[in-house]
Amino acid sequence: MLIKLIREYLFKYRKWLVLVLVFQTIQSLATLTLPTLNADIIDNIVSKGPNSYIWKVGAVMLGVTFIQVTFAIAATFYGARSAMGFGAMSGATSSTPSWATRPARSANSAHPR
Repeated sequence: MLIKLIREYLFKYRKWLVLVLVFQTIQSLATLTLPTLNADIIDNIVSKGPNSYIWKVGAVMLGVTFIQVTFAIAATFYGARSAMGFGAMSGATSSTPSWATRPARSANSAHPR
């Protein structure tokens, strides 16, 4: 039943879901690049000289971090849009009315006015 729901309702959002997959892949690659750059600074600090090499690789690390954050935000945005659309579409065809899913009020509760 879940596969049927996914095929039926998420087909409309397949472009956004592909974007989420691409953005998450790029973000993960950027995350995995940062420790490599940090190790490169540590390995080459003795031979290249401390200040110039640290500044160069540090600038690259800042660029990679910016890319990582940008793609993480984009993936979250498009993932949330897809999830909201799926929820709205699957909720609109639900056989249970929305009032039936709300908790019942007790007899002692105050009137809302």
